[in-house]
Amino acid sequence: GMWRYHPDRNTVEVLNHGTVNPWGHDWDANGELFFINTVIGHLWHSIPGAHFIESFGESPNPLVFERLDMIADHYHYDRSGSWTKSRDGAANELGGGHAHIGMMIYQSDRWPQAYRNKLFTLNMHGLRANVESVKRQGSGYTASHEPDFLIAQDPFFRGLEISTGPDGDAYVLDWSDTGECHDHTGVHRTSGRVYKISYDTGENPTQNFAKPACMAGPGKLPQLWRDYQHGHTRPDELRALLDDSDEHIRVWAIRLLTDHWPLDTFHGPSADANYPDDPETLAALRRAARDDESGLVHLTLASTLQRLPVEHRAALATELVRHEQYADDRDLPAMCWFGLMPLVEQDPQALVEVGKVCRLPSTLRWITRGVATKVEKKPETLNSLLASATEMPVELQANVLAGMSEAFRGWLKVPMPKAWETFATTAAAKQNPDTVRELSLLFGDGRAMDELREIVQSNNVRLKTRQAALQTLIDARPDDLREICESLLNQRELNATAAQGLSRYDDPEVGEKLAKMYRRFHVNDRPGLIEILVSRPTFAA
Repeated sequence: GMWRYHPDRNTVEVLNHGTVNPWGHDWDANGELFFINTVIGHLWHSIPGAHFIESFGESPNPLVFERLDMIADHYHYDRSGSWTKSRDGAANELGGGHAHIGMMIYQSDRWPQAYRNKLFTLNMHGLRANVESVKRQGSGYTASHEPDFLIAQDPFFRGLEISTGPDGDAYVLDWSDTGECHDHTGVHRTSGRVYKISYDTGENPTQNFAKPACMAGPGKLPQLWRDYQHGHTRPDELRALLDDSDEHIRVWAIRLLTDHWPLDTFHGPSADANYPDDPETLAALRRAARDDESGLVHLTLASTLQRLPVEHRAALATELVRHEQYADDRDLPAMCWFGLMPLVEQDPQALVEVGKVCRLPSTLRWITRGVATKVEKKPETLNSLLASATEMPVELQANVLAGMSEAFRGWLKVPMPKAWETFATTAAAKQNPDTVRELSLLFGDGRAMDELREIVQSNNVRLKTRQAALQTLIDARPDDLREICESLLNQRELNATAAQGLSRYDDPEVGEKLAKMYRRFHVNDRPGLIEILVSRPTFAA
């Protein structure tokens, strides 16, 4: 992911989570941050608070049900096979391969106008620079492939960074080696090069200096940034900018108003988060969420949810999730949910009230799923949402149904909500008879133990679901529980739960197996394993 450090305040803030190797970044003329990546999708818009996909595994935060993908509408390698097959020229027709390093958004006037605001990144195995055209789409951005640029004939070319220099030309750092990051021969450790890429206008290049990139963008934004950096902006002045005609000015007014407010950590609000008391700004943000017509402003507000005290998030989110034009948007529904996740624990009824007015299908599905996970402790919240859902449009009803189904996968039995029988007669329920039948079984006699065993052993089922099913089996303690748990000791993501199941057997052979498998456990799970091993005299030795 991406993080930032403030040298005066001495604070580190993780802006977003995920991706694989973000090895280059740059800002466009409007101050939007983009970064490049390898192995999976190559181009990302850095949205504060976003949870992005990775090459494998799932988010350690159990409430991050789905993660955001890249913004490009294409890949630079053939996705039908392994990304490792895109090397040695195999992906030249598509852009050169999976590995991207370094990034530049060209904002100078030194090169022809056609290159201005284009995004350049170095493609390692393609021995070239890829070019992307970045445009606004929905609440965020999309990027399209442009003709490749700077194709090197030297097989030693290993580009590491591309940047605009003070003269308006581009500078490229080249590792100059035949290997890559996974090679350890260390043959050419001192052979790096620096290249300058210039455009020949026929004039003396020393007389043709371009405007600095920071001056090349819209005139108002750089002045706003400078004023803020020098402490010359007041909150009331920034709030007034929420009515500016330029969406980017409005976006930056929101960001600068909340710049010092704490951002959620990976798992939610920090225990020592110190939120300011600023009711005027909170009211201004709610008005912008209700009245502003810019998707980028709405996306910025959705991102800002994670900077607000939890008790104020539902009010802002309520205004955002009403905008049904974002029903199929890539970014905004997920960002709304990421900001609402803490309400699952802290205020599920407030989360339900957001769900009742939500017109974003996927956000409503995640809200339902979050509320449903608490049905044993807070049955009234799920019942309230279900009762309201009977009056919703069919597509939204279907997402309430799907959210419940996803929440209860791996459960043996679930207490029936009072509103279930009425909801089961809705149009969406009639269109999804298999899901209704499955839930009715859970609300009645419960799921069959054999089905839980299948869920636990299936590699095609989401990890959190398999963990829930395994925990259900442990609680039910079937005759073959020991065999099931022992079969999972090799699976790092499940073996900590399996060890808890095995801890119920007072047998020295169990202790020996757990001890022998110690290094197969994730480092964060090893202290728990030690606790199990010292919990019984038969294990302790």
